[in-house]
Amino acid sequence: MTVRVITDSSSCVPVERGREWGITVLPLHVVSSDDASSTSGLTALELAAAYGREMERSDDDGVVAVHLGQKLSSTWSAAVAASAVFEGKVRVIETDSIGMPVGEAAMAAARAAQNGEDLEECARRASMITGHSQLFLYLERTDGLRRSGRMSTMSSLMSSALPVKSLFALHDGSFGVVARTRTQAKAFNRLVDMVVDAATTTTSADDEDDPSGDSGADAVPTVSYEADRNPEPVRICIHHSGADDRARIVGAGLKKALEADNTFLDLDKRWGIDELPPADVVLTQAELSPALAVHTGAGAIAVSVINTRNAAEQ
Repeated sequence: MTVRVITDSSSCVPVERGREWGITVLPLHVVSSDDASSTSGLTALELAAAYGREMERSDDDGVVAVHLGQKLSSTWSAAVAASAVFEGKVRVIETDSIGMPVGEAAMAAARAAQNGEDLEECARRASMITGHSQLFLYLERTDGLRRSGRMSTMSSLMSSALPVKSLFALHDGSFGVVARTRTQAKAFNRLVDMVVDAATTTTSADDEDDPSGDSGADAVPTVSYEADRNPEPVRICIHHSGADDRARIVGAGLKKALEADNTFLDLDKRWGIDELPPADVVLTQAELSPALAVHTGAGAIAVSVINTRNAAEQ
C-alpha cells in the first residue's frame, strides 16, 4: 500500500481532486448564528478517527497530516494530540499557513506517496513546500479577521484607523499589515509588486554595487534558477471570496509583470494537474473555502507564492 495524506478545507483542495490523489479533505466547522458566522477547529476525536481510517487504507505505511497553522486554529494542536495514538505513524506538518500553501504541501506529499516514497520522505516533501511559501491578503473590511484574533492588535488598530485598503502578509502564523492604499487599483498594483518580489529575483552585477537594489526602470524580474537546485516552477495561486473579476485583474497584472522573461503558464482553475509543467511560473486560481471566507468577508483576494527553486534537494 502507500502512505495516505489528510488535510482540511482550509487548504482549498477540491474534495473530488483530492480523492483522485488519495488526499482526504476534512471540512472545518462553520457555525452560524443570528449575529454572525464563525468557525471551530476539528477535534482530536474527529482527527483520530480519520487518521485511523487512513491508516487502515495505507496498510500501516503511515499518514501525513497537513493542516492549517497552529496559531490560526485549534486544529493543529488537536492533530498533534490525535497523532500520539499512532506511535509515530502519523506525521503532523507545521504549516504556519492556510490556503494553497497547505494544499500544495498535501499534493507534494501525495505525489511522493504515489511514487512509492516512505512516510519520512512524504513528510519532508510537504515541509519543504510550507517552508518556502508566502501568503498575501487584500481585504475590503477587516472586521472578520479582527474578531477572530488572527491579526495582531497593532495591525487591527492601523487598518481601522483610516478608510484605506489594507494589504496583509502572513508571517509566523499571524497576519500583519504590510501596505495601505487609498484605492483598490493601487492596492492591487502593490499586491502584484509584492507577489512578483516573492516569486523572482532581480540581482545582477549592478545590483551588487548598488545597496538599494534599484536596477532602473528597464529591469525585468526573472525567476532564479540553478540547474543543481529544485527545478519545479514557482507556483502562484490567486484565491478569492466571490470576487472572480478581481482575481482576474490581479492575474492579468502578474502575467504582465512575469511573462516577458519567464516561461509563464496560466492554468486558471485547473489546480492539481497530474504533473507540474515545464515552466518557470505557474498561475492558478481557487475560491476560498467557506471556513476561510467567514473571516475574510466578501471581495477578499489572497495570493500564495511557493518558490522552492532555491531549495536544495537534500
